[in-house]
Amino acid sequence: MVVNKARLAKRSMLLIALVAVLVLSMFAATALAVTPQNAKNVIVMIADGCGYNTFLAGNYYQYGEAGKQVYDQFPTKYAVSTYAFGGAYNPTKFWSAFENQLGTATHEVTESNMAATAMGTGMKTNIGVGVNPELDWYTNIVEIAEGRGRMTGVVSTQSFAEATPAGFSAHANDRKALKTIIEQQLRKSKLDVIMGPQNPWYNNNGELQTNPFFSDTSKYLWTEATWNDLKDGKLGNDADGDGEIEYWTLIESREDFQAMMTGDTPERVAGVAQCGGEDKVGSGYTQFYRTGAANDVPFKIPFLESSPTLTEMSLAAINVLDQDPDGFFLMVEGANVDYGCHFGWMGRAIEELVDFNHAVEAVVEWVEANSSWDETLLVITSDHETGGFWGPDAGQGEVDEPADPDVWVPIVNNGKGNLPGAVAYNHFWAYGPDFYWHTNALVPLYAQGVNADLFHTQVKGMDPVRGAYIDNTGIFNVAEMSIR
Repeated sequence: MVVNKARLAKRSMLLIALVAVLVLSMFAATALAVTPQNAKNVIVMIADGCGYNTFLAGNYYQYGEAGKQVYDQFPTKYAVSTYAFGGAYNPTKFWSAFENQLGTATHEVTESNMAATAMGTGMKTNIGVGVNPELDWYTNIVEIAEGRGRMTGVVSTQSFAEATPAGFSAHANDRKALKTIIEQQLRKSKLDVIMGPQNPWYNNNGELQTNPFFSDTSKYLWTEATWNDLKDGKLGNDADGDGEIEYWTLIESREDFQAMMTGDTPERVAGVAQCGGEDKVGSGYTQFYRTGAANDVPFKIPFLESSPTLTEMSLAAINVLDQDPDGFFLMVEGANVDYGCHFGWMGRAIEELVDFNHAVEAVVEWVEANSSWDETLLVITSDHETGGFWGPDAGQGEVDEPADPDVWVPIVNNGKGNLPGAVAYNHFWAYGPDFYWHTNALVPLYAQGVNADLFHTQVKGMDPVRGAYIDNTGIFNVAEMSIR
């Protein structure tokens, strides 16, 4: 008998579509019964550029098997669509051809600023941060949380003026208007904690410089006046509406961050780690561009001892924010998994993901020791997938079934402590043959704690491989419903 593979594939897709309709009906019925609870604390942790296969690669490297991270045990798990304003995600289309992950020119593929704006405001954009396509300001979750009496913070392993923290806390027509963004965050916003690298006195290896990286143009992040005002305790604004200026307290050294993890704290803290100031495009890094073979195995070049880990920054931020008896909202970003995937440097991507995973473990321990899952919501996700990582020789031939493993080749588990067999496929040739771009792929979401079940109300569709998925705007929706 001759098997018509195209017909079988079509029938399979139709069956999946029918099942999706039935399952979505069940989700809709369940959603009607869900009542939001008051969450004291909401923490969103984002591994930038980290898709399903990247998270899996981290499991393989750390444990030699899948499903071993602390968030893998969370009771609420969904996939998340990430497209920008004007785009879409079509599960049938996506899995029917390998090249469809690359998206189209209609904004199926997002960028970090667009994805962060969606997660931080609940609204899509295709430009800037915190603004709509007509450049009107969206209200972000930091502003909402502050208006409802909560303390707020953003933490990142890149500059806090960069795309992801900015999407939660600022408004700018251009994501690279970094001086505009940082002036908003430090002089006008109601943020209580802001932490990241790109200290103007230190290079990418954490070495003190004779001449600092200041500029009044766009070359570097800091102007000398803004840095000196922050250093001298003269930078701030009336953040809590009491008619008095709340000034920022600056911390810089790793020892400063470690000390801030426990004990009494100032009411407002700006942490600027002693590294990354020389970056000319405004990103700044805690570890990513330290000297060494960037595409080598993870941790062959040890992490800088002078730079705080994401765990230390996260716990320091929580210790400041937890002084508010009404609770807090915090966004934590492990930013540089994305850059490792952009360059195809799996070693650096993995070590950045390991740093993120340790931070998640520490936050879970904090919740269980100092709060509870009845009052804190913790969400783990990504803003988008970078690189199109699949197993070696993926993308060859025609797809005979959804996510045909002969075409969508799984990454290879080479055992604990070894890099998995994975290759980036989404070349972005405008930047050269060794640069890889974002994809239209769904990314995972893991949630635990109060109101984690609210994600049921955000389900948009069924994917034949990833299951039920929400849109990234649903992350804002659940956070906003939780902060009552």
